[in-house]
Amino acid sequence: MPCISCNSRDCVHNKDGGCCLEAIKVGSEQAQSSAETICESYAAEGASNCAFCDSDDTNDCACQNSGIECTAEECEYNSSCECTAESINIEKDGTCHTFKK
Repeated sequence: MPCISCNSRDCVHNKDGGCCLEAIKVGSEQAQSSAETICESYAAEGASNCAFCDSDDTNDCACQNSGIECTAEECEYNSSCECTAESINIEKDGTCHTFKK
């Protein structure tokens, strides 16, 4: 499972540049470039709570290995809607910088 690096610092799931979710969804079936992808698990601060990030167990939060559901059919890391990259980078605007056609 990939390690998620996240530059969307205003996402409630972001903790020290990592993602606190056990699984995220990267979308855009028709994406031909990273600019056409989007992290569908993004939630603006205040929109919901990330119980794991608020716990005392946050030392391992940043860059935890996580499951990534991916609908970007043209990405070489997509295998049956699962990301097979060793790590991914979600940019500030929510796009997946790891996308590779």
